[in-house]
Amino acid sequence: ITITDGSNNGRSITNYQYSIDNGSTWTIRSPASDVSPLTLTGLAFDQTYQIKLKSYNSGLVDAK
Repeated sequence: ITITDGSNNGRSITNYQYSIDNGSTWTIRSPASDVSPLTLTGLAFDQTYQIKLKSYNSGLVDAK
């Protein structure tokens, strides 16, 4: 997934969380990184996913 940051509340983005089930469960990117692209693993072929991404900055603000 290529990431293009939106509003960061004046602070640099430090990490991301992602969900492949439309936000029911979340996985934190580890190790922490603000680099694009984000590679998701464990996805099945011929399966549809509802992917959501949250970004975090140094103020621990959820910038969604």
